Amino acid sequence: MENKKLILNIEYFLQCAGNCAGCFLTRQERESSEVFNGLLLGKVNEILSKSKLEKNDNIIIGFGRGNLLNLDYDELNLLLNLINEIEQKNKDINIKYEVSTSLIGKLPLMIEKAKYLINKNKNIYFNIVINSEIASKNFWNNYQTFYGDLSKERYSWGITDETGDILVLNINPESLPSIDDFKKYFQQDGKYNGSPFNISVFPFANKLDDRSLQKLSEWLLELYEKTKDFDLNIKNIIEGVIKTSNFSSLEDVVNYHNYGKGYYYFISKNGEIIDGHFSTMGEVDYPRLLDKYKIDPDIRNAIKTLNKNKVCVFCEHKNTCLLTGAYLSAIANIGLGAKSVCPNGYQGLFEQVASNLDASAS
Repeated sequence: MENKKLILNIEYFLQCAGNCAGCFLTRQERESSEVFNGLLLGKVNEILSKSKLEKNDNIIIGFGRGNLLNLDYDELNLLLNLINEIEQKNKDINIKYEVSTSLIGKLPLMIEKAKYLINKNKNIYFNIVINSEIASKNFWNNYQTFYGDLSKERYSWGITDETGDILVLNINPESLPSIDDFKKYFQQDGKYNGSPFNISVFPFANKLDDRSLQKLSEWLLELYEKTKDFDLNIKNIIEGVIKTSNFSSLEDVVNYHNYGKGYYYFISKNGEIIDGHFSTMGEVDYPRLLDKYKIDPDIRNAIKTLNKNKVCVFCEHKNTCLLTGAYLSAIANIGLGAKSVCPNGYQGLFEQVASNLDASAS
């Protein structure tokens, strides 16, 4: 029997000094110092209990969405107490915890706090989120220092697995970064260091034209070609969908899309349990998607919207677009005027990935 995978993301602390163009949080939320700890234990246990998990299943609980390394030590101890209570209640399953940080602030203090957390619980890792527009050389140096210091700390315990801490690079399609500029920071002695790397490509914020979408399409293809050996979320999502999906009807697509429900949840700052969704925009929850981008994520309604676009209606990769969540940014971009080219820029990438998979299978 295949092991289950369950991901639960909690809006635990939202404060962050960043200002990513596509951030789902409001400015007021990013300025808030409130910790949403109340009632969480019961909500977490409710989800874990109804999921009928076993010891070898893959369970990840994320604490976000802000920079939790801005918390003081008393507040970090409250987080550790919550984690301990979760573990006491769920002794028969193994859980990995991902703590969100932007590394914006005093780096030595954040490294000190990070080491404090991982020494208290060796199942704690970090989800490092950065906006590509402000990812200066100084940030990348800070990332390498942070990542390197925590790796050395874990090596001292005998842990050599590099796949725990994850970097999430938020991409504004109106200001695409140089891939060569950030790729080198994932290398050690000239080789990829093995750390997972997630790209979140947001919809455009302003009225767009064909040229802007073509530039995004070319950038995505370049990203794929230059990071083939990376543990990269976009590549993994697209390859996974193409390998496992072969549909003859719309109903098959809808059923496959809905199959993921029950494996990915958010707990909002108000304590509401919400279905989450994996996508090329990153990990998203529908209420914030509706609020930020006015996107109706219902897949049946999405298909109706895409069928009104002359590029989408004849696209042979429509199912891949739907099942990777790329359709979310397509809908947003159609609303901004995308008409005569692929509205999310992924058509060429879908074609290239499918071609490479076909070649490797023959």
